[in-house]
Amino acid sequence: MNGDPRVQKLLRNASYLFSGNALASLCGFAQAIVLARALGTDGYGLLAVVIAFVTTVNQVVDIRMWESVTRFVGDDHARGDHGRARATVKLAYLVDAGTGVLAFALVAALAPFAAGRFVHHPEAARDVVLYAGTLFVATVNDTSMALLRVFDRFHWLSIERVASAVLRLAALWAVAASTGALTPVLAAYVAVELARGAVLLALGLSAARTALAAPGPDHLGLLRGHLGEFWRFTASNAATNVLTLVTRQLDILILSAVSVPREAGLYRMAKNFGQLILRLTDPVYHAIYPELVRLDASAPA
Repeated sequence: MNGDPRVQKLLRNASYLFSGNALASLCGFAQAIVLARALGTDGYGLLAVVIAFVTTVNQVVDIRMWESVTRFVGDDHARGDHGRARATVKLAYLVDAGTGVLAFALVAALAPFAAGRFVHHPEAARDVVLYAGTLFVATVNDTSMALLRVFDRFHWLSIERVASAVLRLAALWAVAASTGALTPVLAAYVAVELARGAVLLALGLSAARTALAAPGPDHLGLLRGHLGEFWRFTASNAATNVLTLVTRQLDILILSAVSVPREAGLYRMAKNFGQLILRLTDPVYHAIYPELVRLDASAPA
């Protein structure tokens, strides 16, 4: 079985993601330690609550377009319908941009409530809005990474993940050590994420242009007969996964609502350590999903 090209390819792709996730997770854990020491327990607790609130809003709004991209772009690519695949890529990015703007608007509207109810510092509303700047690329990043997986650019993903984790660690370390303040740290977060979004967008579009090179129309009208199936699939995934995704951050918000930010910070530190192993299992799912789509597309009708 190990001689099967599909198995070898799957193992190779998973190994790329595994190594990237492992190194990025270690950087993330080191980042937590650095920030906790520089900001103190209260400052790190405020950071944890701000991140948890913004992430929760984004996860409620996000419809997991990356799964639809993997399913439909991968299927059209395998069948040779490059025009419709390119049209799906355009639709995905348009939807992602819209959900990013919507999530930012919701966070901005809810920031005063969040600052008073969860952060327990009304003046922290500006920090909540500042960190919400990451939402402009959060959902777009997922689609860009999905394109890299669909078109077998797993080594690009691994390199990008490690490079962005190292850059984020270095930037936050420098800013936190020199200022010891929350707002500059959040600004550094946003700057790094926006830069990462630009890189992922360029990589995703480059992979799509190379793989979907067949000439022909690629306007959104090509999707008219398939939008029903597309949106049913997307809505089903969003409804199925939203509860699981929200609960990854909801515990921090619940704790912060009944306690002080310091307790939320200590809890987040422990939670990060506990999730270190769990994150290493993601590569198997992300590597096998595109292969399952190709197998389905190649199966006899």
